[in-house]
Amino acid sequence: TIIKDLKSFKKRVNKDFKIVSKVVLQLGDKKNVYLIIKGNFGDFLNWNLFYPFVYWSRFPGYVQMKMGEFEIKSLLILFSPFVFMKLKRVGWERGETALLIFMLLIAVVVVYPRYSFFHFQMGIAILSIFYGLLLNRKVGAVYLMVMLMMLGYINRYNIVRQWNAEDRFYNTKDLEKAMVISRKVQVNERVYLLGVQSGFYSMSERISPKPWFDNFGWYLEIPGVQDEILNKWENDLPEIIFWQEPEAGNWFDLGVYQPVKIASFIQDNYNKEALVWEGVWLWRRK
Repeated sequence: TIIKDLKSFKKRVNKDFKIVSKVVLQLGDKKNVYLIIKGNFGDFLNWNLFYPFVYWSRFPGYVQMKMGEFEIKSLLILFSPFVFMKLKRVGWERGETALLIFMLLIAVVVVYPRYSFFHFQMGIAILSIFYGLLLNRKVGAVYLMVMLMMLGYINRYNIVRQWNAEDRFYNTKDLEKAMVISRKVQVNERVYLLGVQSGFYSMSERISPKPWFDNFGWYLEIPGVQDEILNKWENDLPEIIFWQEPEAGNWFDLGVYQPVKIASFIQDNYNKEALVWEGVWLWRRK
């Protein structure tokens, strides 16, 4: 029976793999043609292959795989059903389990370069399929209930703090700040946000100069990147800049990092005009 199941599963996987591969290749070809026409294919290769493997992993603070007590306890609870399922021989008779374990391993790998449950969302989704196998048995359902209660207990402080809290990066204060940008910047003007969260571009319905980039040191400290950006700005110079004062901390930390060449360019070509909200100044083109 196991051999028959494995053969049947292998046929289904081969068939599904061929279909998915065909779709992915067709979409990939169209995407590549579009990127080549727009002149962005080199940027695509840099962001997805060259920069991550050559530069980003060497930048201080980019890799953050340390986990605290809360993360470790949560992971032990989330993965504990595997031991229970093995002992009770639940869900290990069919070949699908091997595929799910393979997918789960991939989900664990893509957590890199920094661990957080936000990055582990795909892994939690795959784990939920395993949990569904437990619901076929009463003892498994009881085990899941106990597991959820344990997760709720160790996460109780976060639940209380975030209950009915506003969305991160989209709360009332953020919307008010976006309105400030809308009032200060005309629709046809370009605006650059230095240190200010990039979500304000869309919330204020304003456009950045090309190329758009976020204030990440692991990108901007790649040799030649700031020079390339400033050269391209000559044809699309931002009229107004909102510059966040750096926080205290390591020079490479988010919120602290300042791209030296871009900052120098702003100081030479823009006037510091007004404080628009706490820690953020408006600079207008000379």
